[in-house]
Amino acid sequence: MGKRINKYLDKESLKKYNNNDNRLKEVIKVKVKFLGYLLRYLINCSLSIVFPKGSFCLLCKEERLQDYYLCYECKNKIKLNKESFYIEIKEMKLVYYSTAYYSHEIRDLLMRFKYKRDFNVARFFVSNIMEVIDYNKIDFDIICYVPASKDGKKIRGYDQSEILACIIKEKSGMPVVKCLKRDINTREQKTVRVEDRWENLKSTFKFDIRYLKEVKNKKIILIDDVVTTGSTLYFCYKELKNNGAKEINILTVAKSRL
Repeated sequence: MGKRINKYLDKESLKKYNNNDNRLKEVIKVKVKFLGYLLRYLINCSLSIVFPKGSFCLLCKEERLQDYYLCYECKNKIKLNKESFYIEIKEMKLVYYSTAYYSHEIRDLLMRFKYKRDFNVARFFVSNIMEVIDYNKIDFDIICYVPASKDGKKIRGYDQSEILACIIKEKSGMPVVKCLKRDINTREQKTVRVEDRWENLKSTFKFDIRYLKEVKNKKIILIDDVVTTGSTLYFCYKELKNNGAKEINILTVAKSRL
């Protein structure tokens, strides 16, 4: 471009052109540098929103307890649990662990995690799950999770159970194996009547045979957010067991009171 312009300019005009060109380059450099600073600032602001550094309660935003995610008052509102539960399904007793009953406070935290990208809430949930694992001396080789529906993942931009599984991986050092998949795009369970949930999930969950070696003869923890009827967990458990899993322990954030 510069060489083509030089052919049509005299020396004086060429000098002015070069000076203007140099000034333009300097202006561009300054603006690029400024935009770089601005971008870093915006990224830091975003991170401070998603992962706030302050010691504030996740629920009420008051000062929280030291080394905990909630303040004293909010902590007492949530009854945490470390014992197991079970559901009798098709002549089978499905044993599982839930860290808490579904309550107004748990619902608020789940909504913020699932729809407002508050991943500190996820870390709070995982801290409770890890306590259950330690308390019950649950031994495991790999981590699996109940995959979200296509529509749910599209709305949120991520799979909430996968996030929980990845944080457990970070805490335990055990790998996450994405061996369960949804064969068809069923409706989210929360949008379906309780009596219709079994039919909604029939033939939905499938085992990905590419992960057969990773699962065979392994002790597995299966992660989900909320258990209601147990239908989702039953079908996922069945897929893992039918493909060689040695032992499966189910862990959820919360359980309904049904």
